[in-house]
Amino acid sequence: MTEKMQTNIFKAVAVGKDFDLANMENYIRENAVEVQYKVGDSWTILSPIEKSIKEKIEAVGVPLKDWGKSYQQNAPQIDVGLIGSDVVDSVVDNSSTLKINYGIKTGCNDAFIIKPEIRRGILTGCNATRCIPCTIPRCLGECEVKVDKEHDSDTPPQVAIKTWSPDLPYAEQLELKAKVAPHQHSELELTDHLIRPILKGRDIHRGGYKWAQLWVIAAYPTKNLDISYYPSVEKYFVEAKWDKRIPDNAGKLRLEQTGKKYTIDGVTFNARKKTGNKWFETQDQIAYMDDFDRQKICFSRMSGNEPSFAMDEQRFLTDDTGYIITGSNLEYLYELLISDIIWFALKRFYMGGGIDKEFKVNNLEKLHIPLPNSPTLNLTQDEINFISSSVRP
Repeated sequence: MTEKMQTNIFKAVAVGKDFDLANMENYIRENAVEVQYKVGDSWTILSPIEKSIKEKIEAVGVPLKDWGKSYQQNAPQIDVGLIGSDVVDSVVDNSSTLKINYGIKTGCNDAFIIKPEIRRGILTGCNATRCIPCTIPRCLGECEVKVDKEHDSDTPPQVAIKTWSPDLPYAEQLELKAKVAPHQHSELELTDHLIRPILKGRDIHRGGYKWAQLWVIAAYPTKNLDISYYPSVEKYFVEAKWDKRIPDNAGKLRLEQTGKKYTIDGVTFNARKKTGNKWFETQDQIAYMDDFDRQKICFSRMSGNEPSFAMDEQRFLTDDTGYIITGSNLEYLYELLISDIIWFALKRFYMGGGIDKEFKVNNLEKLHIPLPNSPTLNLTQDEINFISSSVRP
């Protein structure tokens, strides 16, 4: 390897299956490629065809982290024969910004992420007539109670308590808020609203997801909940049947966020890590909780062999093995993220620096995505064939 550090250029060789140690000198001479980099940036050894593809994509694309500053009107001009869906009609919004957030970190999934039968038991234990003042943001003061059979179907139900969308213009939200008079809900309605359908990263696949019928008790600290309004949930947490390793009725100690260690009846266990949150709340604040109610792109932290991105409009939450992308113009972005060319670029040029096949948000933010008004991405037929053979062996 020859280095020219003053110009940030060096030559390197990617050793392939045809490498012969006895013929190393000739192999290096025939396969060495020039690598350019900026100080502090990661670099990759690329073949000449890969280098050409990368340079062409970066010439017409903008890093995902800069989309909020760079997105402009006009239809996409990408014609490489690799994107299967028509994205020309995507809605374009000059105010587009993108946010990427991880899913919920509960600190104790055994307690917070529940199966349908546990959810049913919690709801069955609720008082359907006890009325409690409503503190739910964006509540319209109306309810549509669903029966359990519908709740446990393959498609999650609409939330029983009706709320308006956080995507409405701010002025419209203020108008709606002014129209909704102070009102109450039953414990059953509030608890049903609290328990939300959730996706794990492994549920998310290219172009869709398969819900495993799991639910999460979405007690975010930012909601500032009063647990006395949810006695059936409190009973479930305290009884601790969700963890057979700790004594009965030790759930509150196990869930408190103090970092303490306890020994009861000869059994030693740890509370969750120390935070300022209440014992029944999730571990993280989830300040972006409204984003789960928006149209969003969900993706798995572990990619596998395909781009595991899915569009969601069903108000799913994700756990910490998944991420969400929110903002405007998501249909356009989504079609590109599941395309062969962008998947190739992400996997080959921007995926490194962690566990094999793991998405790192900082790497994803570096991914160059062509804007709708970008010049046409002109790839040769050899480059198109190379991409296709790389992502669809």
